[in-house]
Amino acid sequence: MLIIGGEISCFINNSNEGKTVQIKTIKIPVITKTISFSKDKENKKQIVKKLKFASKFKLSFYDNNNGKPGNPIYTQKSIVFNLSQEKSVFDINISDYDIYLPNEGLFVSLINLGPVDENDKFIQSEPFEVKQFNGKQVKVVKPTKPFFPVIKEWNASKTFYRFSFDNDSKWEMFYKHGKKNNSEVHNLGIGYELNVYE
Repeated sequence: MLIIGGEISCFINNSNEGKTVQIKTIKIPVITKTISFSKDKENKKQIVKKLKFASKFKLSFYDNNNGKPGNPIYTQKSIVFNLSQEKSVFDINISDYDIYLPNEGLFVSLINLGPVDENDKFIQSEPFEVKQFNGKQVKVVKPTKPFFPVIKEWNASKTFYRFSFDNDSKWEMFYKHGKKNNSEVHNLGIGYELNVYE
């Protein structure tokens, strides 16, 4: 999951070098259910819980700068959409935006703009909350749904993260639980459809 203002960027490789390749659709999987177990030690049962959420996201693109997101690739208008518990995979059709895949590939990113209500209006929410820790007030991030499925990799990061509302924020490798442990590099499982022209 991403905090409000969080941006996660995933690499799209071009295996059709020398051909004209247009990105037709971006496929975004979300986790709509969680599984837990009852507290009864003698007769444990699985409890499936449906997650309820609706959040607005923005889709952006960046060129490939030595394996990291580089300069932004601008579109004629913003690509904004909602993710909710209604589907497990959301297909975002971007064929009208004329996004072409360079030979070196590019990065596609998701920016969490915040939760919305049933009327598609933003729900006021801060990306941080204040908690008491050892007698002191500490500001901690407040993650929001949805959850995204990840793929565990070994020293092969193709996904990066930053806080997009901070102009000085730099791209960081996407680690499990935010911990910089090389054995716990994770990549977001975003899919895509391409139009390939000879």
